[in-house]
Amino acid sequence: MIDSILAVIVLIIAGWAIAKNYDAKVVLFIAALVLLYSGLLLGHNVLGAKATTGLSWVDPFKVIKDQFVRQYSNAGLIILTLFGFAAYMSHIGAYDMVIKVLTKPLSTSASRSS
Repeated sequence: MIDSILAVIVLIIAGWAIAKNYDAKVVLFIAALVLLYSGLLLGHNVLGAKATTGLSWVDPFKVIKDQFVRQYSNAGLIILTLFGFAAYMSHIGAYDMVIKVLTKPLSTSASRSS
């Protein structure tokens, strides 16, 4: 019962912080750490018996690391890399140059037909 009450309190505080325009990524990360460590303090295992690091206070960080690896080893990492590449190309002006080169044949054909 205390687990549920604590989870609701942490979620309410996290929702309040996000509503007050705190960075959502940081708020949710801290909320996850608070919930994982409170679970440890209440006697729950955050990892299975075979997956534990041997130090219970390090296990929440292993949970987070495993979750990052699971999330970004799939299509997420590919999409993240492509968006980074597109932002860099836009920043250096390559996007504008590609548009100019690709639309040049259209402008020459339009001037011939006039």
